[in-house]
Amino acid sequence: MVPVAAGKERELPRLVEALHPNAVANGRDTPGAIREAVFLQRTPVGAQVIVYREWGRGPGDTPDLMRALAALTGLDGTGDVSPPVEQLLHELPPSAGGELHAFAAPLRPGKTARMREFASELSGIHAQEFTESLRRLGVGVTLFLQRTPHGDLVVTVLEGPAPEAALARMATSELPFDRWHVQQIADLHGMDLRQMLPPVIERLR
Repeated sequence: MVPVAAGKERELPRLVEALHPNAVANGRDTPGAIREAVFLQRTPVGAQVIVYREWGRGPGDTPDLMRALAALTGLDGTGDVSPPVEQLLHELPPSAGGELHAFAAPLRPGKTARMREFASELSGIHAQEFTESLRRLGVGVTLFLQRTPHGDLVVTVLEGPAPEAALARMATSELPFDRWHVQQIADLHGMDLRQMLPPVIERLR
């Protein structure tokens, strides 16, 4: 996720088009990219863009992405334009394909280590319960940890027939694992899904 510089939001449609991994005719092919989605998230500190890419044969060079992100952030593009991202969890969707939905949520101060533990628990001691919960909700999930100068945050990518509705279904569930999951999110992010869902995210492509 990268912040959008002041006055740059109106340029997003053009910049998003420049990120297209299959735009070979315009000389903007991204080697190895097999799937991509771009989301706009508006926050109290400004607009943010989330770029999600799946790779078929290794990422290689992505000059189009670097140029577009540099333009978005107002940086010169000679160095890293976004902080490094660490994948914490990847649980495949219950069926192939589906829509993508992504959002970012800041971690509460001092919760980064606990976030890593939580992700390990979901793929370890709670793996069976988590897999069953995802099956009920009809989504797969990938979690990324991104460390920024303003604090650490988690980018969540959901995939399924109606991924944007999955959190609402989990929040209203009375099943013990789902209730525990919601409590963990509240502890990590200070966000009670039973009272307030993440902000509306606009998918740009």
